[in-house]
Amino acid sequence: MNFVLTTFCILTFWGTPFATSANVAEPVRAVVAQTPRPIRVAVVDMKLLFEKYYRRVELDKVLKDLADKANEELELANDKRLRLKREFKILDDNAKDIMLSNEERTKIRNQAQEKYREWREMEVTCEELKSAMDTKIRENYDQMRNIILKEIQDEVKRRALAGGFDLVLDSSGKSLNDMPVVIYASNAVDLTQTVLTELNKAKPHVNEPKK
Repeated sequence: MNFVLTTFCILTFWGTPFATSANVAEPVRAVVAQTPRPIRVAVVDMKLLFEKYYRRVELDKVLKDLADKANEELELANDKRLRLKREFKILDDNAKDIMLSNEERTKIRNQAQEKYREWREMEVTCEELKSAMDTKIRENYDQMRNIILKEIQDEVKRRALAGGFDLVLDSSGKSLNDMPVVIYASNAVDLTQTVLTELNKAKPHVNEPKK
């Protein structure tokens, strides 16, 4: 509007015949029509949405099941590793028994070397197994997390469009200085609870046992 007022003042100052109310009205309407409306900004707490979304509970359960299964396999492998270590120690001690003949000690020493090789191979197997399972759990987490975040983002976008908002900021975000990106936002533009309620409408109902 400053541009319109300035234009009107300039026309009036120079005494131009165009500085009449009828002639000024048209450029005013044109400028107003070209002036964009104020941008409407909303906020959501993405951290809270992710934590409170019922699908997050499903994610935790899947990860727990994977971790439990991985721990069982690792425990079995580790038990075998410890058993091989004990067997090697027994054979190694027997190979040093001076009460045995040289032939017997040589035989036992060869057995100890073979057991040592099995023990060390099992240690490598345990390490590889743990690394593989950690990777599998991480990949499953990332995959499911991305799916959940996409569902949240889609609902945020839907609610933003329905509310006529042009921009939505994550109020849980931090700047490079570890300061909140959103310093203040009124409840009127906070879509967090609205989005969360809509997301959790699909939560399965669990029938509580009758008392």
